[in-house]
Amino acid sequence: MFIVVNNYWHTSKTVCGGFNSKLAEPMNTNTSHFLISHSQIMGGIFWIGISDIIQEGKWIYSTGQIPIKVNNFQPGEPNAGTAANCVALWAAYYGYWADENCLARYRFICCKNGWTQFGNKCYFFSHQVEPWSEAMSVCRVFDSKLAEPMTSDESNYIISQSQKVGGSFWIGISDIIDEDRWIYSTGQEPIKVNNFQPGEPNSHTSANCVVLYGPFRGKWADDNCITLHQFVCETNNE
Repeated sequence: MFIVVNNYWHTSKTVCGGFNSKLAEPMNTNTSHFLISHSQIMGGIFWIGISDIIQEGKWIYSTGQIPIKVNNFQPGEPNAGTAANCVALWAAYYGYWADENCLARYRFICCKNGWTQFGNKCYFFSHQVEPWSEAMSVCRVFDSKLAEPMTSDESNYIISQSQKVGGSFWIGISDIIDEDRWIYSTGQEPIKVNNFQPGEPNSHTSANCVVLYGPFRGKWADDNCITLHQFVCETNNE
């Protein structure tokens, strides 16, 4: 969520918290490059959730205070020492990172707490289990939907994350309307990527919903929609 109101870095953190969110913390190159490119589309300078406030020169995420996993500082940055301890996507650097005084007022980017970010989307991997339709309803409560991977990168990401969390997870794909025509729940368009395990789908009319199946290392399987599984919610981070 790109917020176009200017605030101090600490105030931006507080505002994100009011939305049950946090300042965006890019954990991989794809996410970082998305934030950089989208900041250029939006225009302006944007705070993200990285600083070296605690220890000079040690850049960490605000959540968990772990060292950054990706580094997109503009060449020559960071360059302001103790006078600048917070990271901004700097417009003059085409969105690449700069260290800035935390009391400067810039726009900022939020991502929901408990959600992981990949590209322009945030994902929530549940621990609770629900039938497929109830999982859809739970996602709606969070202003989101069951995950609908549109690219191989998105599909591979949620598969890998499902394995880290552990379990089997419903996603927003089914053939409820027309047998063997697998579509996304939103818009009911045919799937653009296919990660069914070899031999799947195999249960025909008795299994119309897609699950990232734990025993298949997260590859897709068709399952009965009333089976209880964990689930993945998805929301756009725009």
